[in-house]
Amino acid sequence: MSARLRTFGAALVINAAAALPALLVGALALQLRRDLGFGDTALGAALGLYFAVAAVCGPFGGRLAEQFGWRRSLDVAAGISASVLLGIATLAHSFASLVPFLILGGVSISLAIPTSNLVLSREMPAGRQGLLFGVKQASIPFAGLLAGLSLPVVALTIGWRWAFVAGLVVPLAAALAVPRRALGGPEPKRQRADTASMSSIATPSLVTLAVGGGLAMAGVGALNAFVVVATVDAGLEEATAGLLVALASVVGLSVRIIAGWWADRRSSGGFLPVAGLLAAGAGG
Repeated sequence: MSARLRTFGAALVINAAAALPALLVGALALQLRRDLGFGDTALGAALGLYFAVAAVCGPFGGRLAEQFGWRRSLDVAAGISASVLLGIATLAHSFASLVPFLILGGVSISLAIPTSNLVLSREMPAGRQGLLFGVKQASIPFAGLLAGLSLPVVALTIGWRWAFVAGLVVPLAAALAVPRRALGGPEPKRQRADTASMSSIATPSLVTLAVGGGLAMAGVGALNAFVVVATVDAGLEEATAGLLVALASVVGLSVRIIAGWWADRRSSGGFLPVAGLLAAGAGG
């Protein structure tokens, strides 16, 4: 396997690894609630805290990736994700003991996402970055697919803790995929961006896109947290609810890959297609 392909694989898998703990908590919410003794409000608060930490730490994660390089940052993000999964599987015996691991998971994804973006922007061919970013973004719904399937396959057969243990395969795969030699010489050291250059990045269009994307993700986060709980309350079996999560994840990852492929073939940029996708999601 070429170093470039391994690099892309690492960037792909680290996103799934960082998102997996929260997605597993949402998919296995009914079993966690029964075992750890908490309700819907606590579930929403815990996952909301995960995303809040990810949002607050995201800019710092991006700066750390720039400063320390994407190899080291990928290793750190994979290590944190593995620690979160293992910690929930072995040490989460109450709601109070679950929350710190979700906070740590938020830190992990705040580093994993900008690091994987850095890998793709610097190491992958410019003419294929739309497709590659689409595949990379599809890694999070792929983690949702794994979380959904884990409910009927693992959690309902041998227990929810084993689903988190099985999830350790994902961050370990990310760590193993990171090539230890640079693709074209040593990875260049990046100088810390000054205040003026950082402020020039925050254009009105980017701020608008960030706000719109954040509001859209609020809806996605609510679905991740409560879709299994809500569908079981509506009369579906737990196993069927897990399969519903898996099916929705397949649709989500397919759309992301197709959108990335289409972006490579557009002759001009612009945020209008992005706004259209956000509007379609809002309608849903």
